[in-house]
Formats: sequence, structure tokens, C-alpha cells
Amino acid sequence: MKREFLEGLGLEKDVIDQIMAENGKDINREKNRADNVQTQLDEAKNTLKGFEGVNVEELSGKVTTAEQQVAALQAELAAEKTAAAVRLGLIQAKALDVDYLTYKLTEKLKADGKTAELDEAGKVKDWDALLDGLQKQFPTQFEGSGSKKIEEHKLPDSDKDAHAEPATLADALRDFYEPKND
Repeated sequence: MKREFLEGLGLEKDVIDQIMAENGKDINREKNRADNVQTQLDEAKNTLKGFEGVNVEELSGKVTTAEQQVAALQAELAAEKTAAAVRLGLIQAKALDVDYLTYKLTEKLKADGKTAELDEAGKVKDWDALLDGLQKQFPTQFEGSGSKKIEEHKLPDSDKDAHAEPATLADALRDFYEPKND
């Protein structure tokens, strides 16, 4: 808006100054908005320049490869958790050779077309049946449920008349070759 236009309307100078000041504020506010939009546009253009030359198919292939690796690692983790649960169960059942029994259980399950699986609680599904089968097939691989009997064999009491052990080699030879006085 121009001052001449307002003067042509017959407005007083004070009123024209107030209108021009308000109009200036409005213009400055809109210029600031335009500057902000221009800044955002420039930033967006710079960001897009960073993507120039990017092969989308190559990135897609890398993402697919990474997803496959994650899936393989998750499967490996699940297998390790299952193996650890089996080993823990065997230890709790007082197995003597945990590795051997783990191998035998795995082979048996493979022959049956099965694998050991964990339930929601992290325990091996049907563990009691699997353990019972192992205990029946390999009873010597588990500690007995009863207490072990330890036979104690004491040495006979020492002769009170016998003399002490020789302290040196010379004493031992003398004791061996000299006649005993009985």
C-alpha cells in the first residue's frame, strides 16, 4: 500500500502513519514466513542431493541380506536356548555325561523327524517323557536316586613296639640289612 493512495482518500497524516506502520508489520511478518519456507526448501534440496547416485536396488538387496542374516541369527539363538535347556535338564537329573546324552537325544529326535522345542516358560516341551526315555536307555549315565554306600577300609592299627620310619637313606639301609632283635 502506498502513502499517496491513503492521502488521496483524505486521511489525516497520523492515521496514515498508523496504517503504514501496521502494514509494515504485516509485510515483515510475511517476509519472515517466506524466508523460513525458503530455508526449509534449501535444506530439503541439500538432503536430496545426498541421495543422488544412490542405487535403490542395491540398497534393497542389502536390506534383504540383512533381514536374512537376522532370521538366521534368531534361529541359531533359538537352537542354542533349546540346547541349553536340554543340558540344564540333564544336569538337574544328575546325568554323568551331559554332552553324550545331549548328542544321543538329538540323534533320536532327528531319527523320529522331530526337534526339541521350548514352551512359553523356556522349558523343553515333553521333557519328562524325553528324560524318562534317556534314563531307560542309558541307566548307567545317571547317578542313582539312592545314596551311595561307601565302604570304609581302615588300615590296621600300627604296632606300638615298632620303631619310627627311618629319617635318612643310611638308616633305611641299616634297618634292612641288620638282623632284627626280636
